[in-house]
Amino acid sequence: MFARRPACVIFLLLVALHPATWADDDRPPAPNVPERFEPDDAHDVLFLASERPIFIRLHVQVDGRSFRSAWRDFGEKLFHELDFNGDGILAGPEWESIPSPDLLVDGTVRGSPQGADSVRANLDVAPPDGLITRQEFTDYLLARGIRALSLEGVGPDRTGYGVGPGGAGEQLFARLDTDQDGRLSPDEFAAGPRVLARIDFDDDGSFSLNELQLGRVNSVAQFQTVTDPRRTVRPAQFIDVSPAESGDAIARQLLDHYDRETPSAGPAQPTKAGDDRLNPAELLLPGDLFSQLDKNTDRELDFDELREIGRSVRPELEIVVRIGRREEGQPGIAVSKKDPILSADVRSSGSGQVAILIGGEQLEMAADGAESSSPLRAQLQQQFKGADRDNNNYLERNEAQRSVFGQVFDSMDDDGDGKLFEREMLAYVGRREAAAGSRCLMAVADQGRNLFEILDANRDGRLGPRELLTAAGRLSAWDSDKDQRLAEREIPTHYRIAFRRAQPNIPGLPFVATVRTRPSPGPATADPAGPAWFRKMDKNRDGDISSREFLGPKALFERLDANHDGLIDMAEAATSGNDAEATGN
Repeated sequence: MFARRPACVIFLLLVALHPATWADDDRPPAPNVPERFEPDDAHDVLFLASERPIFIRLHVQVDGRSFRSAWRDFGEKLFHELDFNGDGILAGPEWESIPSPDLLVDGTVRGSPQGADSVRANLDVAPPDGLITRQEFTDYLLARGIRALSLEGVGPDRTGYGVGPGGAGEQLFARLDTDQDGRLSPDEFAAGPRVLARIDFDDDGSFSLNELQLGRVNSVAQFQTVTDPRRTVRPAQFIDVSPAESGDAIARQLLDHYDRETPSAGPAQPTKAGDDRLNPAELLLPGDLFSQLDKNTDRELDFDELREIGRSVRPELEIVVRIGRREEGQPGIAVSKKDPILSADVRSSGSGQVAILIGGEQLEMAADGAESSSPLRAQLQQQFKGADRDNNNYLERNEAQRSVFGQVFDSMDDDGDGKLFEREMLAYVGRREAAAGSRCLMAVADQGRNLFEILDANRDGRLGPRELLTAAGRLSAWDSDKDQRLAEREIPTHYRIAFRRAQPNIPGLPFVATVRTRPSPGPATADPAGPAWFRKMDKNRDGDISSREFLGPKALFERLDANHDGLIDMAEAATSGNDAEATGN
């Protein structure tokens, strides 16, 4: 019937349907197409370097999957357990079983219901229609701070002692600075093995963090206080700019870091510190990003304009992070892309760690590998056996009150019979571990200007003679005044960044998680090589023999040390002839 209409009617109808004939106000809204595609494993952060913020995109994988997969699995499992009739929504009687927020966060869906009023106020919000969808449930978990990846500032771990007065970096600088002029010359670095010999307590020819602490310059041993890793403190040097992060928090952190008194870009008076605005001299941004954010074109970014920076991120560094199991040969950390205009030096170690040098800062990154067992479970099982004083294989309340299980007795006692069995304890811990393990942490430790960390090239927690002998050449890039000496202010600020699964924090129970970005100090693990006498004398297994390690006569050492650097390497050892000659027998 439509085909019989006059041609003019059809023509007018087609013209009316054509978008070009509509007024701007009448056009349908454009489809919501994202400006850029972000892979499922991508997470954006800003590193607040001293000169300017650096945009970093992390590609985080856990056991070969996107880090978001485990988090989604966790949320889906909780939702499924609460959705009794399996219809994909929570409604009616199902609301009565939704537990308190703390229990949900810990992966528990039984006990302590929060009540219909609380559910209506906190979960049924988009829209408030009496039906809770998976999206509303997911948004609720996000609002409670349960995210797939969280940034956390932590204190130095037990291998660090690098922050604040008396840290290992300052101790090392003070010992090497023999003329006490506040600068280290090439000669002072070269004399390092001899100067530090007095603190080589295990006589292996290398110098560990523990030895530096035991042989402190001052006579009183003052160890750094380690920050409790259970406290969630946002690192001051990093901003989470993922979509889940508040624009207000991003703007405030940028202002706190860069809002200082500087000459303005225009003829106006110099900008005052704390005026809640950033001009181009205060906030150096790549490309034309500043102009894009400056909506009112006043050459300053105010709070509202800074809120939008997270939506304009264009990564200058892309880093692959592999937590847990990985394929053979895959490193834990790898830089996959670097903007050519970004001045950064990327160094990888054989242990899968990466050091990134940007201006006056060094970022050292590492990712935890797969763990064979849970240290928490083993420790709690021992605690349980010790608390079971009558050896009847369960704890009564009075026994629990005298142990670490006193605060969590009721939570662990699933059937409420007043008896806590080991299986109930392990089931409770298992739920908490599964909930925490669905999330990842980016733990950042500010190690300050730590000379030890910069010199420890192989990241084994100790300094070998060659690391000291070659230090002057390696550190020349930081000699900003080009006087051939290294002042303490020229040492880059060092940040350790560890990526790992989150671990449960159970009130009253021991927290056994550690944050490390390298192995604990121990014997070096260089592959055995060279003649038999060389392998025998190389006590610290660093691939060199110092004069202290050499068992032969001094004249023979000097002859084998062909380049006269004070060390015999494997190449020099290969020219020595037989073992008897080398040992002087």
